[in-house]
Amino acid sequence: MYRQKKANILQLNNMKNKKIILLIIIFIPTILFFSVFKILKIEGNSMSPTINDKQIIIVNKIYYIIPLKAMEKYPKINSIIVYKDSNSNKLFVKRCIGNYRSSYKMEGNILKIDNYKIKIDNNKKYLFKDFTNIPKNDIFVMGDNNNNSKDSRSMGFINRESIIGNVIFYGKKR
Repeated sequence: MYRQKKANILQLNNMKNKKIILLIIIFIPTILFFSVFKILKIEGNSMSPTINDKQIIIVNKIYYIIPLKAMEKYPKINSIIVYKDSNSNKLFVKRCIGNYRSSYKMEGNILKIDNYKIKIDNNKKYLFKDFTNIPKNDIFVMGDNNNNSKDSRSMGFINRESIIGNVIFYGKKR
């Protein structure tokens, strides 16, 4: 009888151990995933046709988790980033067009940033007109739908410390 009870207790302990191991196998990768990545649903069409309204994106936060003051980390030119606006605390998704090594100039309805030329709507008011350099620690961002985008042209430069991460995946267009 004693051996039977001991066998039952060992069997229960074994089942508990398996459940604990299963929970660890499920929760640790989940916690790691959400520490490194952020899943967002897009609101608006400022990045259309690349990313449309209601599309799901995955953002890689790991590059920007380490304090940026100690590192010279800037998003790559032409990469799509997510940043938090300091005034509204809203998240925005835009394309990085230039960083502090870049200079820009408006010529009519052409925005020149280094060797890139972007045709833009000349009827809007923009914060800049003349040739200038982008300040250190800042980046210049634009939406792909540049006639329907609130970006650096109207909001000013984006401080790199407000960057949440790089967009690494965007779902199918609807």
